[in-house]
Amino acid sequence: MANHNTIIQNYHFYYSFTGDTTQTPILFLHGFMGNIHEFDDAILLLSQEFLCLTIDLPGHGINSSVG
Repeated sequence: MANHNTIIQNYHFYYSFTGDTTQTPILFLHGFMGNIHEFDDAILLLSQEFLCLTIDLPGHGINSSVG
């Protein structure tokens, strides 16, 4: 798993890639009050054949406003 943190305007975005970067990507978006770890079990299985991208949406998980 490769974890990343980037800033876009006034927000930090925490995201991670898991799997083979040469494979088809799957984007996982959590629901209200969730975070990227909701998909850990699915990613464990799918990352062997796909590139799995998870994002903490604004105001959830590790993300926070910086401005």
